[in-house]
Amino acid sequence: MAFTETCTKCDGTGLLRWGVIDRPDHKKSCWDCEGVGHKTFKTSPEDRALARARAQKKRDEALLARQEKRLAKQREITGGLTFAEKQVEREAQWAEEKAKAKDVPTGKITVSGTILKVDLKDTPFGSVWKMTVKDNNGFVVWGSIPSIDGRVANCAKGDTITFSATVTPSDKDPKFGFFKRPTKAVLTESTRENRIGILDPDPEPEEFIAPHKEWNLMEDRR
Repeated sequence: MAFTETCTKCDGTGLLRWGVIDRPDHKKSCWDCEGVGHKTFKTSPEDRALARARAQKKRDEALLARQEKRLAKQREITGGLTFAEKQVEREAQWAEEKAKAKDVPTGKITVSGTILKVDLKDTPFGSVWKMTVKDNNGFVVWGSIPSIDGRVANCAKGDTITFSATVTPSDKDPKFGFFKRPTKAVLTESTRENRIGILDPDPEPEEFIAPHKEWNLMEDRR
């Protein structure tokens, strides 16, 4: 038994206002019903609706299973939290640390803290190595990597560094600032097995220039 229904694309006219002219009268045939205005099915509309519902249910269940598997893997990696939950936890921790941080001082100071990010910045005078440092007092500063023994310090994310520099607070964030003319630098390299400094052979960029998500640092404050 066949079931005939009016084509919903052309409302039974067999014609469309768009498409390719393919008729002697220079009109455009409906591509869904091939210009006849109706479609023929082997099953009733009710049966087809039930079949579509069953298929959609299977797709939803498969999607849910994939999502649960992915979340389970994330909890295994982070120790019980999904990546989204871990990010919320980190952002709360960063907000607390920022609230406790001191404001960036002005003038010549000694900066001592941990390197958060190392980046190669293109300037009108050539490429210059820059670093973002979180001082032990909580504020964050950004500027050129100092020289040690006549060459740019071979620093990487996670290293601790102490140096003297002239610091200027940012106009947008009192806990972020910029430093210039760093001198008297003392670098302590981190003990990470995968540490890669800027002078190491064949560095992997993600190890030392990956954006630090703790605060929206340099780019948002320029």
